[in-house]
Amino acid sequence: MTELSEILKNLANENHSDIHFRSQEKIWGRKNGILSPKTEEILTHEDLESLLNPIIPLFLNTSFNEGNEIDFSYDLGGDFRFRVNIYYDIKGIAACFRVLPKKIFNVNQLNIEPAIITLCNRKKGLILVTGPTGSGKSTTLASLLDFINLRRKNHIITIEDPIEYKFKGNNCLINQRELGSHTLSFAKSIRASLREDPDVLMIGEMRDLETTSAALEVAETGHLVFSTLHTNSAASTIYRIINQYPKKKQNQIRMFLASTLLCVITQVLIPTKDKKNRVAIKEIMIMNHAIANLIRENKIHQIDNMIKLNKKSGMISMLDAITNAVEKNIISSIDALEYSPDPAKLEQILSDKGLF
Repeated sequence: MTELSEILKNLANENHSDIHFRSQEKIWGRKNGILSPKTEEILTHEDLESLLNPIIPLFLNTSFNEGNEIDFSYDLGGDFRFRVNIYYDIKGIAACFRVLPKKIFNVNQLNIEPAIITLCNRKKGLILVTGPTGSGKSTTLASLLDFINLRRKNHIITIEDPIEYKFKGNNCLINQRELGSHTLSFAKSIRASLREDPDVLMIGEMRDLETTSAALEVAETGHLVFSTLHTNSAASTIYRIINQYPKKKQNQIRMFLASTLLCVITQVLIPTKDKKNRVAIKEIMIMNHAIANLIRENKIHQIDNMIKLNKKSGMISMLDAITNAVEKNIISSIDALEYSPDPAKLEQILSDKGLF
């Protein structure tokens, strides 16, 4: 049986983003969004035990042996790092290795919009990057933190599950903490960070009420906070945050968000027209007085229209962003329809422009 390190390195070098192992299955890999088998060999439950047990961190052994899924980062040395999830399914052990990029891409390489970059100079507030799993949220966040690292003299703390990108301090002091290895709770570590003299805090995910409350508190008290959510628009992101709270507190949270939230970046990764890569297409909502008032007045459903009315300030809807990518010949009209939040409307727009 081939060594795990050799399997991972070979597929990572072939630009796969995810590598899947499952009992009684071949090894599968995802490249440019397409998942397919990569070996002829069928792995048994025992094969996977021998491959995976040696890399499971000691502090997670008990949890995994009790039948729980586990997450951790795996460093093969050099340029090879992975985010790992190991779990049980009906056939036995299974695992997914997400390949972590070899380097942090800067804001120019990722074509991060100027309106977003400008917000990295703010001293306090909340910037959210949202989208489905595998949409490049962590890559965008890493790029923004790298921009701060190069241009500000700050203390950056990241709290992640697990650590994905390893930062080297430039002008900033950077502390990276991993759930499980360095802290037992997102919320507790966020509140503890207030005693660690931070300027910038990056929270891997606002996944529950306690974490969300702690993140909002830090953002409101004079710190710049970055985080992610699995939502597909600015409006749904704001709804998600508010709806985590009991109804009697929701009005208060709307007021809080209106004064704290700086920006919501929602992105999807769409295959390029030549199918050789994928490109991040973004909806961008930047807080202004009008949007703040909509949040306070619980008229969040009107945010989409407000985004469309504020293109000059750097905002853009997902529909317009996808349309622009088709017009620039970056993505195909077929892929555009697949990823569009409103395929029927997009089809009409593209037809009117002679692009479909």
